[in-house]
Amino acid sequence: MIGARRSLAVGFALTLAMSSVSAQSCPPAGITQERLLALRSQRFAIEDGERPTLALRLMDCLSARDPVLRDEIAAAAISGWLRGKLLSTATVQRLGERGLALLTSARDSAGFTQSFAALTLSEIVRADRLDSALAPATLAAIADAAARHMEGIRDYRGYDQRDGWRHDAAHSADLILQLGVHPRVPPATIERLLLALASQVPAHDAHVYLDAEPERMARTVALIHASGVLRAAFWDAWMATLADPGPIGNWGAAFESASGRARRLNILSFLHTLGLAARAARPANDGLATLVDRELRRLIRV
Repeated sequence: MIGARRSLAVGFALTLAMSSVSAQSCPPAGITQERLLALRSQRFAIEDGERPTLALRLMDCLSARDPVLRDEIAAAAISGWLRGKLLSTATVQRLGERGLALLTSARDSAGFTQSFAALTLSEIVRADRLDSALAPATLAAIADAAARHMEGIRDYRGYDQRDGWRHDAAHSADLILQLGVHPRVPPATIERLLLALASQVPAHDAHVYLDAEPERMARTVALIHASGVLRAAFWDAWMATLADPGPIGNWGAAFESASGRARRLNILSFLHTLGLAARAARPANDGLATLVDRELRRLIRV
């Protein structure tokens, strides 16, 4: 097995050397999809000297329509190398810059680029939280882009049998989670990120979440609240915005329109999940649970 891994790594060294690092293609120029699949079967084992180059070049695959290339190879390889602390500080910085460029690029009508940029940036920010690698300006720019992107999401496609996952709202919530518990992200920025997340709890255009997006959002909120970084006054006001009927006017009129029913259902799903997360924490987060119960009473007559 060791010999097989080394042979595979040598093969990558040869093909990477023959092609330009700056070439934007997926699979990367000079590397076949079959070889990437072989790399996946070897749990992405590759020579140390070739790993940074391949990691950077796989960022282009985050836009691929093929879910194997996009999700099972590019996103999985980069995440695995980051979690295994197999990438240098310089490489993590370059990955952060590339991910930021993807997140802030023109929105991809196919729905993959920004979503998987957010997911991969969540892993990059997590790695930076554990072992500082990103320049302060890069981290600040990622936080700003994350808030702007979350606020602008209107593509709610989740899983597709042909294309796999898009899941932009969930992936963006993952990024906000990692930024929200990062010690180098200031409280004011975390508050802005949470306001951006709150804007997507009810969704837009009468969309009803079907792919566990409220669970991912609730997990984000529960963990940021548990960190104790933000003031109680902020949380009190933030929670109050969630159960606002918005354009419906009042919750009694929610059942009179598709948009009203969708808004109510999405908020209820989020609050129920958040309340469960607060009570299931060890120790239980009684302060958050109390806030959740208060807002649920605004939506439900019991």
